[in-house]
Amino acid sequence: MESEEMMLEQDRNQKGQDVISKQITHLNKYVDLLLQSLHSTDRAHNESLAEKHTDEFSIARVLATIRKRLLGGVVSAEEELFVWNQRHYVSEHLPDALLVIAEAEVTWTKREHFTELYVMLEKWGPLTVGTAFCILSKKCMDPIIRRFAVAQLDVMLDNQSFPLFILPFIQVEMVDYLHRLSLLVKGIREKEAATERLREELRNNCPTLEKIDSPLDPVTRWDTCDLRQDMLVVQMLELMDSIWKRNQLDCCLSTYPVLPMGTKYGMISVVPNCSTIFEIQSEGGKVGTAVKSLETTFINRYIKSNAGSTKKYMECVDRFLMSCVGYSVGTFIMGIMDRHNDNIMMTHDGKIFHIDFGHILGHGKTKLGIRRDRVPFVLTEHFLCVIGQGRPVSKDSHEVTKFKKLCCDAYMRLWEERDLFLSLFTVMQSMELPELSTEADLDHLKSTLRVAFHDGMMAEARAFFSEIFDEAFNGSILGSFYASGAILDKSFDIRVECVPVNIANL
Repeated sequence: MESEEMMLEQDRNQKGQDVISKQITHLNKYVDLLLQSLHSTDRAHNESLAEKHTDEFSIARVLATIRKRLLGGVVSAEEELFVWNQRHYVSEHLPDALLVIAEAEVTWTKREHFTELYVMLEKWGPLTVGTAFCILSKKCMDPIIRRFAVAQLDVMLDNQSFPLFILPFIQVEMVDYLHRLSLLVKGIREKEAATERLREELRNNCPTLEKIDSPLDPVTRWDTCDLRQDMLVVQMLELMDSIWKRNQLDCCLSTYPVLPMGTKYGMISVVPNCSTIFEIQSEGGKVGTAVKSLETTFINRYIKSNAGSTKKYMECVDRFLMSCVGYSVGTFIMGIMDRHNDNIMMTHDGKIFHIDFGHILGHGKTKLGIRRDRVPFVLTEHFLCVIGQGRPVSKDSHEVTKFKKLCCDAYMRLWEERDLFLSLFTVMQSMELPELSTEADLDHLKSTLRVAFHDGMMAEARAFFSEIFDEAFNGSILGSFYASGAILDKSFDIRVECVPVNIANL
């Protein structure tokens, strides 16, 4: 108990390996005694043998095991033992193998094994952000290893990047807190005493908010809505935006703060100077809005009327193009469904953006057994009209070719970070969202990000998304504003279901 308290009281401001060194200094003497107890000749033989077997085949096998674990596969005892035997090599050259070693049964069956691992953490190589978060999931509750992962994140994340990971940090902290609380409750046998201890913990960690100032920014309160999923999607979009900007690709995303205040209500910040596509579509009269959805120029006319000059119009078109790139790629990867003209919005300066993320990871709606979302992402003739600056475009036109290249470039930047996104969504499973609670829910993300592709398969990954773009483009030619969606007729305050329309038959 004293050793655990000593670990928990370490200075949180220490950086990197210094944190771990302070935690495990008291273990060095024990490990030295263990090593001295081994026969020096046997030890030299074993080290020589291990070095000999760390060849290309062994490295490939370790990498394959790491990938298997990241993809949610079950690592066998034989694979765990193999990685453990390569621990001295991987600690320097393949540090992400700690994810496998930390969960391996062989690590915890002998005291000398996990004690040696603790000491090795002093010189362990840097982890990736995704691996560090995976280690902090509920599968590894060892305090020293978790402290090492936190120290790694402390080094890797600066003040600008840290806010992008607030949500996974919250989930990790909840795992720690619930684990400690579970141990406390299990230690109290009487039910009444356990209940009182739980109440005490809740009182200490849930202070009463006595006063709150009026918000500086306008917000909308949502009742009977679970906004946690919206918060997750918005934060992932912000992370995507950060990755794109780091690679000199500004996709003009319009994200907004989302604050869940429970599973039934919350607040969303209001995005100023914007309108839904439905509102733009219904300007000049509400009658015949469904028929007007077949008119492909109304968005372009709206942008022109707001721009006022040719120069500002071209700037708006550029912003529209880049925002279409960002949301096309982002919504495809996260499998955001139920897209229609009342949850796609546009700012007055031409930036398109999406709201209402009630269906993600491919969990779409159906109508009479038919999926309402039948295209990879929303790309309508209305959007293509703006991209073509009001002129008709074809698949081989300069504007579409440029748009496709930008989409492929944006996708590839995220594909290079596929392990990070998979790790973050894996950590987010602890939120127990209806559409993100099992390994099966991650299958859509694994498919869209092609996480099974190794780094040498960049051409295959780009070709994959190129086919996805062609599928979405072909859907834009055959469909109306949405492959199948809902038109909101506000004059009657009802939703009128819209069946797919084949423009070629009109």
